[in-house]
Formats: sequence, structure tokens, C-alpha cells
Amino acid sequence: MAPDSDALRGQCKVQHQACCLDCSQHAPSGRPHDPCRVMKCHSQSERAPSLQAIREANTIEAMSQAYVAIDLGAESGRVIVGTLDGERMRLEEVHRFAHEPVWLPTGLHWDITGIWREIVLGLRLAANWTRDRDIQIASVGVDTWGVDWALLDKSGELVGLPHAYRDPRNQAAYEEVVSRLGAQRIYQTTGIQFMALNTLYALYAHKLADSGALAAAKQLIFMPDLIHYWLSGEVVVEATIASTSQMVDCHTGDWARDMIGDLGLPTHILPPISPPGTLVGTIRPHLAGETGLPPETRVIAPASHDTASAIAAVPAADGGSADNWCYLSSGTWSLLGAELRAPCVTPVAQNAMFTNELGVAGTTRFLKNIPGLWL
Repeated sequence: MAPDSDALRGQCKVQHQACCLDCSQHAPSGRPHDPCRVMKCHSQSERAPSLQAIREANTIEAMSQAYVAIDLGAESGRVIVGTLDGERMRLEEVHRFAHEPVWLPTGLHWDITGIWREIVLGLRLAANWTRDRDIQIASVGVDTWGVDWALLDKSGELVGLPHAYRDPRNQAAYEEVVSRLGAQRIYQTTGIQFMALNTLYALYAHKLADSGALAAAKQLIFMPDLIHYWLSGEVVVEATIASTSQMVDCHTGDWARDMIGDLGLPTHILPPISPPGTLVGTIRPHLAGETGLPPETRVIAPASHDTASAIAAVPAADGGSADNWCYLSSGTWSLLGAELRAPCVTPVAQNAMFTNELGVAGTTRFLKNIPGLWL
């Protein structure tokens, strides 16, 4: 699926701004700061151009179209309608709901059917809100927390309920994987901070606990990809969410297939990785009828990792103080970092537990996961 540039710009903008509502600070630092220079990375790892500098002027007729953002955190979800009034973004939260994982005999799982029920309700409310104002919904997109995933079989059905990243079974798998592959190889390849919750270890834990499920799987997708699939019937794995898995080569943006294969994990279940802004498809006809969304509503994969969308909305511009800012995105986790042109995978970065995730417009989100608001 290819990006549909003009119409997608509004969707990406509303997704970024909606996510940014959860960020506690987006202020420039008081002095020049480049974490990659501090860590003595290669010279190409410098500040990436900001989205504000590369965005084209808005050409969408004021208030004639709306863009729906489904913003899912690890504890709550929101459905937000965004409209453009010139260069001003107007946001309306039409639905908010709490959710939490549930313990089953097979471990800690997400209540994905409950989340889906709330999403459908939110879409119905969004359709009502826009209809009352004579505004047309153009597209809908989803972002979520990172790392968690689902398996689909050859019929497109879920293979079991998705496990939650706090499932304690991941710890033993984490230790075994690092022992087998070596920490240096993993970090040099992926650039991702070592945490037992990462997809790499969760998938290995799944292999140890239920190899039959992996054998039955045709595709591995991430949580926002799953919602996009249920919305449209099409599978797209988006780059920013895939990069949280510790299974993507941070230098190429593709799956680290050799490393994954060395663990005995299947690589044929890994779909192609698509950039943020990819047109996934159109809303399923039965869902349009159920919610009142226009049948031509496009489903678009924004920066599907919630932090990537939030960072894209940081109000920093190239020139002057462009090299002097970093961000703190605070939610269930707090994420402190900066956008770089290339990954920083030096030993100092590894020892300091910094991570290199993919961002919008080809950037690297160089950041550190620190305790947030989860209790």
C-alpha cells in the first residue's frame, strides 16, 4: 500500500496532535544539547529536520473534513475528532474509556474484544458529532503503546488472545535470548534498550510455552496493525510500532531476519514494514453501516506507536535553536530523548540503556524509557 500524500497529511497531523495531549513537556532545553555528540557517535547522527520545517502548507478546505484518531494507551483509550481551520487544529474528544489486561490460565492477556467494543462505540459517536456539524470524516487511524503483538492464522483469525507486555513469563525468555545471541549483537543490530517486555523475548516465550500457536500463525502484527486490520480487512505493519519490537534492524528499517532465525523463530510470519502515512484501505462496509461512518472513509496507518506520533508534534523548527531541544513524553512510561538522523549504537549508548526507535520522516527516536505514571 502506498502513501496517499495530500489527503493523508491531515490524518497524520491530527494523530500527532491528539497524541501530544498526553505529553507533559515539549520545551527546549536551556543550553545546546546533542545526546549523540555526548555519546561520541558518528558524525552523521545529528539532529534530524523537524516535521514543522518539511510539512507543506495545508490545502484542505477549512472545517470541511474531519480525521478520527484512535489513541490507545496501556490503561485507557480515546477517540478524537480533528478538524483543520486554516493552520489551526481543533480537537474534540468524543469518547474515553479505561481498559486493563486480564489474568487467564495462559497468562496475562489484553481484553482486545472489550477494547474493540469501545472503539466501535467511539466511531459511532464520532460519526454523530461530524454529522451534526455537516463535516465529512475523511479517514481514521490508530496508535497504541509499543511492543505488544497478535498472531493471525491463514484465515485472518486471531491465534489466541494477545499477551500483555507485563506477563512475567517474558523474564526467563529474556535471559535465555541474551545468553544465546549476546547483548552486543542484539544492540548493534536493533539499537533497542534491553527490557524483558520487548517483543523479541515475548515471542520467544510464546515459542517455549505454545509452539503450536506459532506453527498455526501466518502473520505477526502489532496492536495498532490489528485494529487497522479489523477496520479495513487489510494487513499493514507500520514502521514506528515495529521498531519497538527489538526485531527490526535499525540500520535498514527491515526485519533482522538472521538474528530472529537464529532463535528458531519463524520469519515467514513477518509482513513487509510500511512507513507512517500508508493508506491501509477503506472502512469495512458492515462497520460503516454499524457506526455511521461514510463508506469511503480511509483507514490510514499514522505513526502507529503513540510516542512516535507525540514526538512528531513537538513544536521545534530547523535553524537557530533546532539542535537545542529534547522531549519528555509522559504517560504509563516517561520517554526522554531527541530526534536524530541516524541510530546511535555506541557502547556508551548501550550501557546507558538508550533506545533507537523509528520516527516520522525517516528519523531515529533516540530515547530512554524511564518510570512513568503506571502504579
